Amino acid sequence: LATKNGGSSSSKKPTLKDAKAILSFCPVTVDSFFPLSDIIVLKVKKSFQQMVEDAEALQARASQTLDDCTSLLQTNCFLRKDDICRSLQLLKNIQVDFVRHENSTIGALLNIDTKVGLSRKVTSVEWLVKCFSYPALFTENTAVISSLDSEQDPNKIPFCQLEKLRDSIPVKPGVQWNETCGVVDTEILR
Repeated sequence: LATKNGGSSSSKKPTLKDAKAILSFCPVTVDSFFPLSDIIVLKVKKSFQQMVEDAEALQARASQTLDDCTSLLQTNCFLRKDDICRSLQLLKNIQVDFVRHENSTIGALLNIDTKVGLSRKVTSVEWLVKCFSYPALFTENTAVISSLDSEQDPNKIPFCQLEKLRDSIPVKPGVQWNETCGVVDTEILR
């Protein structure tokens, strides 16, 4: 229903399920005395059906890539850092597709939770990839941390760098980092 301002009387955003319901009401063929109207109706239906299929495909691809990345993060990330970097690139590509369709009908049908999930996963995996530049983080040798002489020793990590990494751990927007906040992607910190 439209309001005086041209907006919807309900604040509910259309979903893929809504679009599929609309498609189910569209006739497969049109029987009328006006062949031109038949062609127009069928073209509109075909166009709408293609938009729904494109939105479904993007949504499915995003969900699968998020699941694959989560599974990958449950392995030894440092040993699989090339796979992690490839996964990050796939996530970024899908994120670009979401942004590209943002102002289209396809974008209106995409799940906002998936878009937010993509954004958070990209931020988290980018942070992890940044950590890969410090291989010593992925060892159990605590002697790699030094506050004084680490600038000269490539096998040690300056304490200030550790603080920067800690302070840049991705958390939910508007939340300050602390050791007990519990808002970090736990797969990243494993």
